[in-house]
Amino acid sequence: MNDIKITLPKTTKGRKTEAQKIKYISDLQDFANKLIQIQVKIAGTTHIKDKDKVSARGWCYLLEGFGVITKDEFDRCFKVINLCRKEGYLPIDFTAQDESRDFLNIEKLSEKYKEPVDYINDYLRWVKNADEHKKDVAFWESQEYYLQMVVEKIDVRNVFHDICEKYHIAVSNARGWSDILSRNNLIQRFKEAEEIGLIPVLLYYGDFDPAGIKIAETFLKNIKDLEKATKWNPENLIIDHFGLTIDFIEENNILWIDNLITSGGRNLGNLYNQYKEEKKNVKIYDYEIKYIEQNGIRKCEANAILPIKKIAIKDCENVIIKYLGDDPFEFYDEAIEENRKEITDLMETVNFKERVQKLIDDIKNSNQDSN
Repeated sequence: MNDIKITLPKTTKGRKTEAQKIKYISDLQDFANKLIQIQVKIAGTTHIKDKDKVSARGWCYLLEGFGVITKDEFDRCFKVINLCRKEGYLPIDFTAQDESRDFLNIEKLSEKYKEPVDYINDYLRWVKNADEHKKDVAFWESQEYYLQMVVEKIDVRNVFHDICEKYHIAVSNARGWSDILSRNNLIQRFKEAEEIGLIPVLLYYGDFDPAGIKIAETFLKNIKDLEKATKWNPENLIIDHFGLTIDFIEENNILWIDNLITSGGRNLGNLYNQYKEEKKNVKIYDYEIKYIEQNGIRKCEANAILPIKKIAIKDCENVIIKYLGDDPFEFYDEAIEENRKEITDLMETVNFKERVQKLIDDIKNSNQDSN
């Protein structure tokens, strides 16, 4: 992405001259065009699917990674992106939908009418092929471990959605420090898994910064805090903090963000330097000091994997395989096939498919006669 030069448009306060207005509009249009170029590079195609879109806040993280803005400029960047959408410089659906804002109970305003004969025959054809649909086998029954995944950003969850779906893994966006209800839902699934003899594993993918490391280190404590309420002791829980490490970042040429400015405007780099000089009256925490002394005044947001999605997905799959093995579907597929064979044998015994086909033909002929 380094070949795309992009700057965040700025405007002056107060009354603007016509020349200033024209310049700002031109800057907005150029900014929007550059975002579209970056989106195409990330998706690898001009035909952008919903799963390839980046959230509005995700764009802020990407632009921070490119050195365009710092974290305390996120609100202004967010407003500029939305202004481009409102003015039509970007498609209105340019950013990923925030699912927490989705409407519920949406009903179609009109339905495509289906003729009664087609309606009935569609169902009969489905019944006729019932042996192909039978799939009531639990994937996890044949495994040793039960995996769930928590990631730090909605865009990262979207990147890992398909691979998690492939391996039947529940995945959630923690959105920072997870709330009690989210933790309870995760715990209840682990609790059920342990009751059937599975070993619980939590895969965590977060930011490589002081807060991200702190979240990973305190996840077990946050789950254990609910032990009395959930009646579940996480003593056997494995927490695997994978993904962004110094080695992974450098091996894949991911850009470091050379600052540690928080969304609240705290400049941890400046605070650390003051702490080293004065060692008093400085609002900086031990975990932040430890991070800086180990990694320097720099960070890497989880969204940084968007330009290298294929590599990140492969890395994620390798972690999954570590617990599920190279062929976790062997017994699962065999169980499905065995169930389907039992249905097929039973259907053949009573000439089920032939009888249903006769019904389909009779209904079709009856309808033609009536017309």
